[in-house]
Amino acid sequence: MARAICKPVLCSIFAAALLQVCAGQTDCGHAANAIEQVQSSGLTTQQVIERAATNEAAFKSARTHYTYTQEISIQTLRAVGLPGNYVTDGEYRQVAHISYDHSGRRIEQVVFAPMSTLQRVTPTPEDFEDIYTFATYVLVPSEISKYHFNYEGRQHIDDLDAYVFDVAPRTVAPKQRYFQGRIWIDHDDLAIVKTCGKAVPDSIPHPGKKKKKNAQENIHATYVTYREQFNNSYWFPTYTRSDDIFHFGNDEIRTRTLVKYSGYARPEQQRAATPAR
Repeated sequence: MARAICKPVLCSIFAAALLQVCAGQTDCGHAANAIEQVQSSGLTTQQVIERAATNEAAFKSARTHYTYTQEISIQTLRAVGLPGNYVTDGEYRQVAHISYDHSGRRIEQVVFAPMSTLQRVTPTPEDFEDIYTFATYVLVPSEISKYHFNYEGRQHIDDLDAYVFDVAPRTVAPKQRYFQGRIWIDHDDLAIVKTCGKAVPDSIPHPGKKKKKNAQENIHATYVTYREQFNNSYWFPTYTRSDDIFHFGNDEIRTRTLVKYSGYARPEQQRAATPAR
């Protein structure tokens, strides 16, 4: 998220709505149930990662045969009054229909996009890449060698038992971006059912270098994404959220991002469901 050059202005029609925020910054370690320090049953931790990556590759391929609706909301929040009370002073919204062409290229058809009222931050192309790629992190076999996977144990989330791994890049190559955070792999399906992390590295000017005129710091949010199983097979993302506080020099800006994914369907299923005229 880049800091906007313009001055802070309370300009949104949402400024009168006070919002009670239940949690602060997104915490990948926060959960209702503790992590149990037990070994993966019947498999080595490396085997868990390898089998999950194989299943993820199948999911990634299958996803290109589906369409769905993606709803994005990026808000800035300003503290007012009592602790915990916040006002939304700017928002970016977009609703898009997502499909894929025959080569697997993602196609986005925007169906709703009111004028953005964000003033204190400016979403960058990297921010949208975060939402499209890193917030819904997909681990495929070719990516395994790029990361360290530290097995934390098993954890009960919702109705699932999951293996928990912390993930970090082994090295950071120039002009490359990586996922860093935590993944939850279902014990039975060996599929990723939840992710929490961010894209690294952040684009922050080096202290020893002179900052270019109008240069913007680009600091990336931490996203938590939940998946849901469809048709007893693939686990598709259904909900992503981020609640972060960014520090730009002496300024502190709180942002909240919500992404909802719905209406997953194969085009041939949609055609079959459409009544003939």
